Amino acid sequence: MKTALRFAAIALGLAAWAVLPGCMITTTQDPPGIERAVLTPVPAVRAWVVMEEGRVEGSVVRYAERGQGGRFLYVVRNVWDQDVGVVDELGRAWRRVPHQEDRWLSTGTVADGVRRILDLGRGCALSEQPIEAVELATRGARAR
Repeated sequence: MKTALRFAAIALGLAAWAVLPGCMITTTQDPPGIERAVLTPVPAVRAWVVMEEGRVEGSVVRYAERGQGGRFLYVVRNVWDQDVGVVDELGRAWRRVPHQEDRWLSTGTVADGVRRILDLGRGCALSEQPIEAVELATRGARAR
């Protein structure tokens, strides 16, 4: 019986020794200067459906700060409404690459940047529509 108790005490001691290093304390802190951060609303203001040979291939949404001269950005989406790239206010087209930095493709017009991001031919065209209609158009294209 003493041997069994001694074995149990040793096993309990080893178990406690194994668990204690696993106890961790986690602390978090805000980035420096966070109290000076200002959130700027950038609403969607215009939208286009991207068409090629009569097929919907994606969409483009322009987001812009309120007021004249505010910053803006065109977000390019595939038919699944996934953001796959952007065209910035300098006309630079960037393709999103999962788990990597965005890849610069070209600098030029918004239409050219959209064509390159979605990997379409020169026959693609942008058709401006109300923002709500763009989502309906891409949803319909998913059936193909």
